[in-house]
Parts: sequence; structure tokens; C-alpha cells
Amino acid sequence: INSAGGKIVDDSGKAAVNTDQAKAGLNNLVQAYKDGNIPTEAITYQEEQGRQAFEDGKLLFLRNWPYVYNLAKTDGSSTVKDTFKMAP
Repeated sequence: INSAGGKIVDDSGKAAVNTDQAKAGLNNLVQAYKDGNIPTEAITYQEEQGRQAFEDGKLLFLRNWPYVYNLAKTDGSSTVKDTFKMAP
């Protein structure tokens, strides 16, 4: 949603998902799933499965940073340790 210029909550704290930008952001997510950019099996991943898939370069996004960041940077088998970045 943020990448399409939308917000989940506006500056006053009220829900703001009923906007064209929010809908476009959600549509990006849906399309990524349909196109296979988000693997079908990823919706059932537990923490360790998600971490391993991310380190293997099979997941574009991962949000469990307190657990994953250090491992993804230092794990000898991580294929993304020199290339991944974080964003708020």
C-alpha cells in the first residue's frame, strides 16, 4: 500500500484503506501472488521456513527482521547476505 502512495492509517489515526492508492497497493500484492513472484507455499511458511527461503533467494520480501537480519547477513549458505536491504 505504501509503495503505491497509500496508507493503512491516516495522520489522524483513522483507517485509510478505501483509497485508489491503497487498492492499487493491495492489487500489487495480489498480482505478485498470481504471477508466482510470491510462491504459493509461502503463505504457510513458519519462521524458519521463511528465513531459509529468503536466504535462498526465493522470497523477495520478509518482515521478521529481529530474527532474520543477523542470520541472513552471516549464515554461510545465505545467497542474499551481500545484496538484501531493509526499508521501513
